[in-house]
Amino acid sequence: MKFVSIAIILTLSAVAQVFGQNYVEIRGTVTDTLGRPIPYASVSIEGSSQGSSANGEGSFMLRVPLNKEVVLVVQSLGYERVLIKGIYSESGSNRLKVSLTAQSTKLGEVSIYGQEKRAGNAEMLNPKTVELIPSAGGGFESMLKSIPGVVSNNELSSQYSVRGGSFDENLVYINEVEVYRPFLMRSGQQEGLSAINPDMVASVEFSTGGFDADMGDKMSSALSIRYRKPTEFRSVTSISLLGGTASLEGALAKGRLTYIAGYRYKTSKYLLGSLDTKGEYSPSFSDFQTYLNWDVTSKTSLSVLGCYASNRYEFLPENRETSFGLLNNPLGFKVYYEGQESNTYQNSLTAATITIRPNANLVLKTIGSSYLTNEREAYDILGEYWINELDNSIGSDTYSDSTVNVGVGAFLNHARNSLDAYVFSLEQKGTLALGAGTTQWGIRAQRERVFDNVKEWQMIDSSGYSLPYTGDNLELNSFSRAKNRFDSNRYSGYLLQKYRYRSDVGEFGFTAGVRATYSELNGELNISPRFSIAYSPFEGSPFSMHFSGGVYYQPPFVKELKDASGQMNYDLKSQKSIHWVVGSRYDFTAYDKPFRFTSELYYKQLSSIVPYKMDNIKITYAGLNLASGYTYGIDLKINGELLPGAESWLSLSLLKSEENTADDSYINAEGKTQSIGAYPRPTDQRINLSMFFQDYLANNPTNRVHLTLYYGSGLPFFSDEKDRYDNYFRMPAYRRVDIGFTKVFIDRPSRELTKGAMGYVKSLMVTAEVFNLLDINNTVSYLWVKTVGNQDGLPNMLAIPNYLTSRRFNLRLIAKF
Repeated sequence: MKFVSIAIILTLSAVAQVFGQNYVEIRGTVTDTLGRPIPYASVSIEGSSQGSSANGEGSFMLRVPLNKEVVLVVQSLGYERVLIKGIYSESGSNRLKVSLTAQSTKLGEVSIYGQEKRAGNAEMLNPKTVELIPSAGGGFESMLKSIPGVVSNNELSSQYSVRGGSFDENLVYINEVEVYRPFLMRSGQQEGLSAINPDMVASVEFSTGGFDADMGDKMSSALSIRYRKPTEFRSVTSISLLGGTASLEGALAKGRLTYIAGYRYKTSKYLLGSLDTKGEYSPSFSDFQTYLNWDVTSKTSLSVLGCYASNRYEFLPENRETSFGLLNNPLGFKVYYEGQESNTYQNSLTAATITIRPNANLVLKTIGSSYLTNEREAYDILGEYWINELDNSIGSDTYSDSTVNVGVGAFLNHARNSLDAYVFSLEQKGTLALGAGTTQWGIRAQRERVFDNVKEWQMIDSSGYSLPYTGDNLELNSFSRAKNRFDSNRYSGYLLQKYRYRSDVGEFGFTAGVRATYSELNGELNISPRFSIAYSPFEGSPFSMHFSGGVYYQPPFVKELKDASGQMNYDLKSQKSIHWVVGSRYDFTAYDKPFRFTSELYYKQLSSIVPYKMDNIKITYAGLNLASGYTYGIDLKINGELLPGAESWLSLSLLKSEENTADDSYINAEGKTQSIGAYPRPTDQRINLSMFFQDYLANNPTNRVHLTLYYGSGLPFFSDEKDRYDNYFRMPAYRRVDIGFTKVFIDRPSRELTKGAMGYVKSLMVTAEVFNLLDINNTVSYLWVKTVGNQDGLPNMLAIPNYLTSRRFNLRLIAKF
């Protein structure tokens, strides 16, 4: 409540500052020396965050303090800037005509980043930040994990949870084409490369909820990535202890044909060597992506996106030794392994887009895509374990050594699973801009073919007994076998209207849309209305507010359809979530530095929920629409540049997420039937704090430091033996600090040829990184082991923590040509 109160106070202070001052409105035009209008020129007040932009005809409007001297700064790319000093009153002439003189300057590479939050509750992110963030995973998602509302307690995985949703509730688009993640992965160490190549990204748009109808059908978030359309030749190469990347881009035929391609290779063997389970790790992950664009005519263009990923994970475990338990009762768990694990995940994405612009107001697109995945999972692992009490007498010669054996057992895990999925889609979409309004529409047909085979079982032996123990027959602890096949069509479409309105009380942006989806698999038709409203007291105001909401359905796909036994329920209905989001943004100056404070309150009403359990990154669904629930919380973020070009931020998220299974009850100790009620969802992380900080020496900016900090309160986890979801425990809090030190040896604003081989190098930097700086043992999941017990005839169970990676060092070299 303290954080909520602080957010409200800051928001009210911003409103008071905006409306507590007297302003006068000035208008004008910006032209060149020949009298021609300069569109989109910038007009701002010197020493203030207030500003405005001219429209396409060079006209602008700006509010300035009444009867106070101000200096206006008028500038535009390619022109000399002009400073205008003056005092403006209501009775004076407040009409300006500004003339800018063209300048001739040799420019280097220019990068433009948007930070404005638009209607629809989406935020533009700086893609170059990925290059700076120290991250063991190294994927594009490392940037998302520090954003308020986004949670990831596994540095080996690119999966993330948004505002209480599961990993499977997030939309990801590359150039308006939806991409998928492998379906059979169980742990972060098996996961390969992210689907997004950071070296190819031009822009990033991310929404943590309340997104518009043009986005697809998931319940939590939408990430839209656009790959770059190059204007000149460029190449980037990087190499580190965790792998390497190489990309190449350029333009041909006077810029009409552009290309960009990237290759990545990753091996996490070095990181996996720090895990408790020792053995021979052989991970090998690689992918190749390319994006081609051809301007056939001035009004027609053709683009092709191609991606292929090959991920292979092989493991021969040898032994494991883990200490756990309480201070007054420490335990040691030791396992000797036999067997091996071999998994392969191969997928490809191909998409072609034809874009036609009949006139300046109309854009038509036709997108055809195909996604193919081939996944194989095979393992036979025999483990024989001992559980011992440890000596906890401080000062003892045998401190932390085993004293008494309290359990012995063995387990044999077997699996031969495979999945082949094919997704083909054809989509037509358009955008029509007329005056202050914009209309968008789209219609899509998608065919899905899935071939899924499940065969896995587990045998447990404890103290000479096979569990579950019947006294007569040998029974497996768990057994799953299924052959799932479906071939189905899915249809979707949307209609979206945007409108901007300016009045005496400020600027408004309205967005309203509706989305419809029909699936032949379960015969379900869903209608999803969505809206958003954005408000700013005046153009260029440091304060703005937004409100958005709507209905979000998530039609079931491979993972949601499958239950714990491996069988798919083809009649499963879509999960449903209703979003309500209200937020504000306030720009201010502190210590002569620009800062931005953003806050969002949200509530999500959930229905037709499919309950699930999480183990590492594996999600096991119930396969039935059993529950309803809710999620609410607040996201806060403050960001700014402590030094020019070095943006840092601090994020805080508070949430509560619970669900309630219909008609659930149990027999209590008194023999009476008692309702279970609401219980936390597996992603119910009440507190999440993250920080990204970067700095450099003011007199020597070639020496830089980048630091990330994460704290997340404990997540719920469940025993794999209990069907009741209300029987849960909490993991320890997730705490992690990563730091990187960068030395820039070459940084040329433009490619200038000099003598020697290094004359072709535009940028050269070396980064030394320390992952898990404080060497904290973070728990990602639990291994449940059993001994024959005497309580109600059921076996006792012990939860052995599976820890993530310990402290590791990394060197990274990045060269740009």
